[in-house]
Amino acid sequence: MSYQVLARKYRSRTFEELMGQEHVVQALANALTQQRLHHAYLFTGTRGVGKTSVSRILAKSLNCIGPDGTGGITAHPCNVCDACRDIDAGRFVDYVELDAASNRGVEEISQLLDQAVYKPVVGRFKVYMIDEVHMLSNTAFNAMLKTLEEPPEYLKFVLATTDPQKVPVTVLSRCLQFNLRPMAPQTVLEHLTRVLGNENVPNEPGALRLLARAARGSMRDALSLTDQAIAFGSGEFQPGTPRGDALIAHELAHVAQQDGARAPDAGRDMAETPGLEEEADRSALGALSTLYGKGSAGPPVRHGGPPTRGGLRLQRCKSESEKAREAEINRLGGLQYDFLEKQRKETEDRKRKEAEEAAKKSGLPPPVTPPTVTVDDIIKSETKAADPPKPADAWTKLDPKVQDDWKKRADAAWKKVVASVAGTELETVMKGKRLKFDPKDALEQGYFGAQLGDELEVGMQWVELAEKDAKNVWPNVAHELGGHFEYGKAYATEIMSAALERMPEAERKKWKTDPVLRQKFFDTYEYAETEIFAELRERRYAHPETGTAPPNPTDDPDVDVPRQLNVLKKALHPEVAKAVVAHLKARVDASPSLLERDKKFFAEQVKAVFGPP
Repeated sequence: MSYQVLARKYRSRTFEELMGQEHVVQALANALTQQRLHHAYLFTGTRGVGKTSVSRILAKSLNCIGPDGTGGITAHPCNVCDACRDIDAGRFVDYVELDAASNRGVEEISQLLDQAVYKPVVGRFKVYMIDEVHMLSNTAFNAMLKTLEEPPEYLKFVLATTDPQKVPVTVLSRCLQFNLRPMAPQTVLEHLTRVLGNENVPNEPGALRLLARAARGSMRDALSLTDQAIAFGSGEFQPGTPRGDALIAHELAHVAQQDGARAPDAGRDMAETPGLEEEADRSALGALSTLYGKGSAGPPVRHGGPPTRGGLRLQRCKSESEKAREAEINRLGGLQYDFLEKQRKETEDRKRKEAEEAAKKSGLPPPVTPPTVTVDDIIKSETKAADPPKPADAWTKLDPKVQDDWKKRADAAWKKVVASVAGTELETVMKGKRLKFDPKDALEQGYFGAQLGDELEVGMQWVELAEKDAKNVWPNVAHELGGHFEYGKAYATEIMSAALERMPEAERKKWKTDPVLRQKFFDTYEYAETEIFAELRERRYAHPETGTAPPNPTDDPDVDVPRQLNVLKKALHPEVAKAVVAHLKARVDASPSLLERDKKFFAEQVKAVFGPP
């Protein structure tokens, strides 16, 4: 069997095993026990604090059936039943984990939401877990708002992010939010002690203490560093074996604790540890903090010589006074600030390059970067904060001919989108709207910027998308118009329109002018389609190859499918009902997820209820 890394092998599998998040565990356990379950949860926190683990434990709690198969919703999943084991193994069909960093577009979210209408295949609940949700595009967030607010009763959303400030307020307001805290070094230390004991790896508390501090509150980082330390130490975990933390701490200990003496293996007044990356630099600061806490005399300080890339140059502090000691500690704190400042600058440089590339592609001049406001600037203006600099409006610098060309392209794109829904009720609504082309935010907007009364504000990227594929843009238009003409309902309108052509004139006029009849059709169509497909998918489980029927006849698809067909027949005009059934039969025949025997069964039921075609 291949080796499994410690971070995966020792992932928490129950709420009791989840460390350092007692406030989250208590709230979720009480909700599960009382069955007061929210439909959407948002877990926030830094990396490695348990967001994904909480999601999986919650999914197991919702779907656990107990060792004997008779259990219900519980705060203590058994980890024995098929549902619990499949979720742990990542093969439970009703638990979906989506990485928003690599699936951030509206197409991926739409595909996920399209499956939400179907009931769970084997579980009690469907659970959609979207990791790094802040990476979704604006249009993807907009596409999921309606379903996120009013999902089916069998669907739960779990969102996770390390940056909740980037999640739209409209999403935050629809979720129950929990902030997972960074773990205390003592908590990490205790867990590492248990893990290494189970792995039979020799270790010393001093080495574990260094790793616990280097993890910076992340249990996954702690276990990853432990794996690295074990590999470096050939199966042992002793001080000096971890390449980053214990190595630098070992050198620092010699420099700091040998009063007036040199490090035995250094042969010089100054110790240098090359090869340390930025994270290791930060961990070294944690090691220094440990030495200060122990009262070590003569804390090391940064050497005043030339800076070194990837290393720390250290020398022993000559002053023993308390005042000088504090000054040197504060000076060391500048090391960590330097690292964070460098990281911030690299992020800004990357974003600026992306903006310049997007501007070049759109025909706009590169955006003007506003002057950077440093910490020193803020300190100088403690009581009088100046107004932040405003970025130049790149649009106004374009040639007027280029501006006119973009406006004409926007009008033409809008007409193309409206034409793609000709003959449907959505066309009438869209013709009553006016397009407002606002290119100022073109580098950020994907579809709509805002809906202001009868105006729909769009940017340059929307124009390009509409020019390429108008038919796939109009579902997003429908969503922006308020939700009534969503994609499914607009599609249902096309089916009804085809049926209206075969109706008598008086009946056709009645259906066209009566909104109650149309809404009744929307609701009936949507519910029947969802139920029929769900029942046909369940049929393979209700009727396995043995041919036995389930003990409860109310759960039998052989009963529910004809029942839904009869509902359509009674609720709708005959021509509309026939058009809907013809559409459903075509979808059933083309579905790759249904068995041929179940497709044949549906055709037989249609013939029995509606007669021969």
